[in-house]
Amino acid sequence: MSRKLVKNKIKKRTYDTTYAKKSHSLFFIWLACFFISMMAFCLIADVYTSMSNEMITKVMLLLTALAIVILFYIIYRTEKIYWLNRISYDEAVYMTREERKRYALLQLQRAIYAFFATMVYTVMGIYLHTPSLLDSIAVAIILGIMAFSSTNVKVIEK
Repeated sequence: MSRKLVKNKIKKRTYDTTYAKKSHSLFFIWLACFFISMMAFCLIADVYTSMSNEMITKVMLLLTALAIVILFYIIYRTEKIYWLNRISYDEAVYMTREERKRYALLQLQRAIYAFFATMVYTVMGIYLHTPSLLDSIAVAIILGIMAFSSTNVKVIEK
């Protein structure tokens, strides 16, 4: 179904007056917490543990994938699907609550799959002693596949 067709179907629907006002404040809070927790982990791991730089990188990549799952869970719980690139606020308002939840759940499932793939890769990387650059590239590919596969999720399925 093309994006234009999806927009036309949404505009024929009734406006959901119970849907929350447009706000990105929770996203910015998540973003600030993400950066603060990553910096704190680096400081704590560097100062108080004897972890190697490669191990710190592996754990940080795993925590990044987990943070993305948390972000998608926030989107699912709050139904703020307009935070995602594909949906605008106006489109989200004209969707039913069930459609927003279903769409957000499909996105969350993709994020969880990417997290588990990252976890499997990280565990294998620990035993195989893979270099940090390879780890970063592999996780970027996993997250990229998650992002590109989420563009196939239909907004409205009849």
